[in-house]
Amino acid sequence: MDVSRQGFSLVFFSFFLFLISGCSTNQGYSLAAVSVEGFTEDVAIPYILKTNDSDASCQLGSSNWPLFSSLNDLSERPPKTLSLLLLLSANCSEQKAFAAELRSIRAFKTGLYSEAKDANTEYKTLIQLTAERRLKSYQAAMNSVGFNPDDRQEECPDFEDEQSEMVFLYGLVTGLQAMLADTLVEGRAGVPRSIAPSAARAAGCFDNTQWGGTPKAIQAAVWLMLPDLNKDSNQSPWGLLRESVEEGNQFGVSTPLAIFSLMADSVNNEPQLAWALATLKEEKQINASLALIDSIALSQVQAVSDRLWTQKTGERTPFGKLGSMPQNDSMELFEDDDQAASALDDFL
Repeated sequence: MDVSRQGFSLVFFSFFLFLISGCSTNQGYSLAAVSVEGFTEDVAIPYILKTNDSDASCQLGSSNWPLFSSLNDLSERPPKTLSLLLLLSANCSEQKAFAAELRSIRAFKTGLYSEAKDANTEYKTLIQLTAERRLKSYQAAMNSVGFNPDDRQEECPDFEDEQSEMVFLYGLVTGLQAMLADTLVEGRAGVPRSIAPSAARAAGCFDNTQWGGTPKAIQAAVWLMLPDLNKDSNQSPWGLLRESVEEGNQFGVSTPLAIFSLMADSVNNEPQLAWALATLKEEKQINASLALIDSIALSQVQAVSDRLWTQKTGERTPFGKLGSMPQNDSMELFEDDDQAASALDDFL
């Protein structure tokens, strides 16, 4: 069943009113906050993570994270739910940004320069918002386990349960994505560059196999950003990323593939990107308990593919063709070689 943003909000708002009815003291409000957050962490979040509707979930995050921010101030519980809701909300603004970017590319290709400039401005505004939300999500994830990322001597957190571990892991992913988004808007979101080395260190706190290659993908991505951190290792970051993608596919979550695709796209490495996209054609059993995480990761891979296709052909990835590169796949759209050659000349 798809997550309903309106239904989720109504249930929790009603539950909240029920709990505080008759209470006028701060103690009553605090009790209500603890109850709502406890129910969300124990019941709602595990359910939501099993859904695969990234669009509905991102709207859920956008409509509910301010409420849970205020609840967290009252309850003083670890802000695990807040971190996840901000992660979902950031996916919403990012998808809107991607749509604006595609409009900008198409407008530029057709000579509509004012439209292209306006759409690009919208894109950058939404990317800045995405970076800001992801920074808040990252900070909440770090706070949820009492981890100080600026302390190089900080020890690995003691996770109270698997959900705490998951929030911390995906907080690291979100922090790196915040950095990448901030570079696109010239640092206007104020995302600290110290997140990268901190994330690489913290990724070592996880069992890589248990989390389907995502910790390894985090470390490899940071080594691509900051090669000096890898100077004492003979391991290739791209090689490690490929291994992490294969492990992610076996685990049933596409987060390593999303990290790989974003890194390849950020440095315009089309051969690596082609390899990453081609893995989408392989059979994969989705991890049922993290179906939403997989859906969000795939939406990010889809956006990378759509940008590439739009730049080269003027149109996003054709329906059912995700996993193909435009140079190869466009040949299949025409009946004969002459048509294909002529079309490719126009595309390129």
